[in-house]
Amino acid sequence: MVVALLALLALAEPCRGSGRGLYLPPGYNHELRPLNGVDDEPTLVNISLLITSFGPVNELSMEATTELYFRNHWTDLRLKDLWEHLRVRWGFPEDFDEKIFLSADYHHLIWKPDTFFPDATQVSRPLIDKDDSVFLSLDSEGRLILSARVILKTHCPMNNEYFPFDHQRCPVCISQYKYSDTWQVMEWLWRRTRAARISPSIHTLNYVVDTERSLAKLCSRVGTHGYPTLCINVFFSRRIWQYILNVHVPSFMLVALSFINFWID
Repeated sequence: MVVALLALLALAEPCRGSGRGLYLPPGYNHELRPLNGVDDEPTLVNISLLITSFGPVNELSMEATTELYFRNHWTDLRLKDLWEHLRVRWGFPEDFDEKIFLSADYHHLIWKPDTFFPDATQVSRPLIDKDDSVFLSLDSEGRLILSARVILKTHCPMNNEYFPFDHQRCPVCISQYKYSDTWQVMEWLWRRTRAARISPSIHTLNYVVDTERSLAKLCSRVGTHGYPTLCINVFFSRRIWQYILNVHVPSFMLVALSFINFWID
């Protein structure tokens, strides 16, 4: 009787430690990076992002606020069985070959790239509820996309020598924390021209973002300790006429009025 009960419990538990009865392929370990059949090659992680908002810029602390959609793309062949299991469970036909969006609970159960923003002084995620922080998709080939809406406050070194005719550059960089390039390689998405995008609707009160120049300056480098870093430099300049009308013209008028006393005498 006890043996039969234990057997039923084992059948009812699709994956030990998965929580809430979520299915994971047998033997799956989220602490091990996906090898995808090649033991001596690093795991490839592609990065893409969409900047939807830029500013405000704090010139005293030299910090800029950027809102973006940040996406990690990678392949984990171990999860092909998960896609097939969900296809059958949800009643999709055999010729179904589209992405399946995984619930928020899977976010903590699978291996994910350890990407972070090294220049960020503050990172936050605006949420409607707790399940809206990220979305995770999986296709039949084991390709995953992890997307998150992120608000960054990053260090933005500024040179105001030519104020108000100055041009500034604010970098937004992505790096990886745990794995060096021996174990994990991070690159811009293969469609490099669309790996990073800036929304054409971006509007700031005091600055003009140079979208074309910013997207032309995508860069990637490997640090001294073998940790790859990807950067997009947001180039922006001041709205000159705003400073001329609000600062220079009133100052000129004030000086001109101060000379009226000499002319009256």
